[in-house]
Amino acid sequence: MPAAPTTTVTIQGIDIRVPTGPLVLPPEYVRRIMNAQHNPAGWKYPQRDYYTYDEALADDLARCYDFYLGGHELNVAEVTRYGTLYRVGSKGYYFYVGI
Repeated sequence: MPAAPTTTVTIQGIDIRVPTGPLVLPPEYVRRIMNAQHNPAGWKYPQRDYYTYDEALADDLARCYDFYLGGHELNVAEVTRYGTLYRVGSKGYYFYVGI
């Protein structure tokens, strides 16, 4: 999923990146993974981490969390003989956006 184009706006001396252009929804398969991972009743709170060896999937899932939950945490969990294991999670809507 390509990154959304952004522009920088300065408000009271603070630079803020805001999206521009058309709204692009995350792909359906990524939304299904997110829905299987998180608690629909507690979407405003921290979510369980999702682990994958696929870097593109981890990036798509991170952008999906950005779109629906306001932010994401993408880390390298460990490097194994099978490749790099990525951990994707979210601290929840309240953490990134507030009440």
